[in-house]
Amino acid sequence: MKLFRSIAAAVLGLLLFGAQDSQASLGDKAMASHVRSLVLELSVDEAEVKLALADPQDAMVAVERARLELYKGDCTSALSTLAKHDLLEDESGRQIGGAARGCISATAGSVVFTDEASGAWVRLSDAEDAVLLPSVYDVVSRTRALFQRELNVVMPKWVRIELVRDQFSLSKMTGLPLTAARTTGTIGIAKWGRVIMVSPRAADGGYGFLDTMAHELTHLALARASTDQAPLWLQEGVARRLESAWREPSPFDDTPRAVDVAALGLSRGIGPDIDAIGPSIALLPSALEAQITYAKVQSFMTFYSEEAGAPGLSKLLQECKSGGSIENLVERASSRKFSEWKDKWKAHVSQEGREIDLALRPGAPAPKALPKARKHYRLGELLLARGHASASEREFQLAKDLLPREASSRGLLARATGRNGREEAARALVSETKDVATGDSVWWSMRGVLGHEDAVRSERFAIMGAPYDPLVACRELDPPRLPSDPGLAALCTAARKKPHSL
Repeated sequence: MKLFRSIAAAVLGLLLFGAQDSQASLGDKAMASHVRSLVLELSVDEAEVKLALADPQDAMVAVERARLELYKGDCTSALSTLAKHDLLEDESGRQIGGAARGCISATAGSVVFTDEASGAWVRLSDAEDAVLLPSVYDVVSRTRALFQRELNVVMPKWVRIELVRDQFSLSKMTGLPLTAARTTGTIGIAKWGRVIMVSPRAADGGYGFLDTMAHELTHLALARASTDQAPLWLQEGVARRLESAWREPSPFDDTPRAVDVAALGLSRGIGPDIDAIGPSIALLPSALEAQITYAKVQSFMTFYSEEAGAPGLSKLLQECKSGGSIENLVERASSRKFSEWKDKWKAHVSQEGREIDLALRPGAPAPKALPKARKHYRLGELLLARGHASASEREFQLAKDLLPREASSRGLLARATGRNGREEAARALVSETKDVATGDSVWWSMRGVLGHEDAVRSERFAIMGAPYDPLVACRELDPPRLPSDPGLAALCTAARKKPHSL
């Protein structure tokens, strides 16, 4: 009996010792959880203070230390921290380690700029993109004010932005599969506490990179407000609503209207329900589904914000921090279940949605005249580049006759007509917004240089859409002439240096 009790005691001792060892190996869960919350809401300074008090050997805390380093853009330190604690292959550190490796690879040879006034930290994969920095700083400053006004969110001291060379680098930095980025046309993502975007240098035609930046910065603001727990439909819907709110409005901002595109998607069953999007709109199977899903969530959040009133969105973001089911958190914020909101929104879309102009309808076939018009565009551009303005005007006129509401055809024709000395005829081509389906950088540029009443705004919209188009950036001046404004002169020089297809 005594022997049995001794054996039992020994076994119990081993079990208790093992339990203590197991508990010790879990690490400081409370500390790690607190640090993680601080990092997710972009409170990196507070997270660093907290980490200074933590056990440097604690594995759980080490994961959050690596996360913080990644959020700050210090990818080498993040990888080193995980390697030091043998966490690179551990489930807790594998994703962070993968992102850190991709970041190190994609940012080799990059350069960092900081601006105290705006609180912008910007890393450029190509130092030539430094000419874009004044515009980037402006967007960061303006969105700070916007987020405080619209979301009751005060952004952290530093807002971090990465401009990478291409979609391949974007994929490596964020973990988004390259095929998914190409399928949906993704050129910007807010991930790991930073906005990561493809430089407009990557495309001759450019893209609305400043609005894209504002969209992704909104995701950071929403992460800060909700400890990164806001559902995807809320995040994307608010980001679409605010992506152009930082600047003066354009007549084409809501073209086609989100409610009309949402109505098209709902009536034809295109795209998932707003709460069944999955982890990212960028992972949807087609660009069409992505476009319609963006419109759905934008329409929903516009409807919610108008119905719930000014504090409604802020309350909802606060509720997201506590987690729980969508039904419960929406009901706590608005006294109405999410399912009720969805039903009311669908009824609203059904009532308000209108038929979309075929030229703007998502998924509509390309105009039959497009291939022929493109040949005239191309020949006209080649002739104009070689100084044959009269011949190029004839080609652009043929293109405009084929596609009369295409802004690019009117803009190019105005360019050639103006160079032929017929400024009044050129001005008439770009004077009326009703003449075109949507805007285009050349159309805006010609509107600016031909002295339209909103010339200054037009030039800004032109450069926002295609900063590396030499004629747009140079205010339609040929080399070696430069714009008188020093900032525009620098952008013009950079645009002329960049390789182009012509």
